[in-house]
Amino acid sequence: MTYTFEYNLFSDLHKDAFGFRPRNHRFYSTLTTDEERQEDWDYVCKCLDVELERMKNAEIQSDIEFEDRILHCVACGADDRESAIRWILEGDNFSGMDFAYGFGYIQYEYGISDKYRDEVMDVINNKLNEVV
Repeated sequence: MTYTFEYNLFSDLHKDAFGFRPRNHRFYSTLTTDEERQEDWDYVCKCLDVELERMKNAEIQSDIEFEDRILHCVACGADDRESAIRWILEGDNFSGMDFAYGFGYIQYEYGISDKYRDEVMDVINNKLNEVV
């Protein structure tokens, strides 16, 4: 049998799949056979695939919700998408310090994808330029 597990990566793989590092996992036990380690490895890989799919779907849903908010703001009187995004960020109490962290912080807070990077960065840069 060919083994594909890797001792040095199991902890990282487990954390990506389940959100925490394994403690006292049988994978590391001297009593565990290589066949059992491979079973554990394969199981955690399958769980990671499920988690990645869940994350992708969550990001898609977050994009839909963020886009809906932009369109709602435009319908309520924002001059353009940039103004709408500024309204959203200001309405959610993002401040100059939050903007200093850049798009990654906003992306994390809203769960949105990279497709909003340029639009959000334009708003962030304009807000930061107002402060200076």
